Amino acid sequence: LPPATTTNTIFIGTNPFYIVDPATPDEEEQQHLFDSVDARRNDGAEPAAILLTHHHADHVGAVTALSRRYQLPVRAHALCYDRIPPGFLPGEPLADGDRLELGTAPDGSDDWHLRVIETPGHASDHLCFQESRYQATVVGDMLSTLSTIVIDPPDGHLRTYLDSLQRLLEHDITTLYPAHGMPHPKGNTLIKSYLAHRKVREQQLIAALTNAPQTMHDILPTVYPEIPETIYPIALRSLLAGLTKLAEDGVAAESDRGWRLARQGLTQ
Repeated sequence: LPPATTTNTIFIGTNPFYIVDPATPDEEEQQHLFDSVDARRNDGAEPAAILLTHHHADHVGAVTALSRRYQLPVRAHALCYDRIPPGFLPGEPLADGDRLELGTAPDGSDDWHLRVIETPGHASDHLCFQESRYQATVVGDMLSTLSTIVIDPPDGHLRTYLDSLQRLLEHDITTLYPAHGMPHPKGNTLIKSYLAHRKVREQQLIAALTNAPQTMHDILPTVYPEIPETIYPIALRSLLAGLTKLAEDGVAAESDRGWRLARQGLTQ
């Protein structure tokens, strides 16, 4: 989705190594990916598995081709497997706290491994992966260094997403590797800025609501005045996520005529 034009495929580890989010459906780009894997194999390293952060189409375009070519198992959240193109080799599903061995770290220390962190919210099957030596973390679509993250209901759920961001803070992330954009050297700083941005956006949304019902198209330009109309379809999904959270909080209410302040919201 704009402004992103590519998705990062990330290799984690030396020998063995894991391939996270083989994204491209383009055959020429897939060949570049195969060449990168082959170069590592020629140096004596072997891939252990394909790891997926979640099922969205811009993260899984090369999954089947890569899995078949190298006979690699695909490891992901249990909810992910039925949502991606078929034909891959399924591996053991991953869950929060699972551990994936990486062998010896680049500094020579032993017991190097990946920790699996469940982070639903952007997608119900979303996972992050943190390596144990340096606390560098692959975060998929939990954060981006290009833009904010779209929460698209019903699989996307804003309250759950915010809870997952708070969980990531507990892991003391150093370098953060998003699926879209360049790495960020201060992961926790970026997470805190995301949480602050969401809080500001929520206050803007509350301020846009009145006692009279309004359609989402009426509310949108007030809450997102900076975006072009070409982005409105995406922004409407984010707006729905925000309104849904306010309804869960008792601040907003929906009727057949649109969204308005709920009774609880009138006293705030």
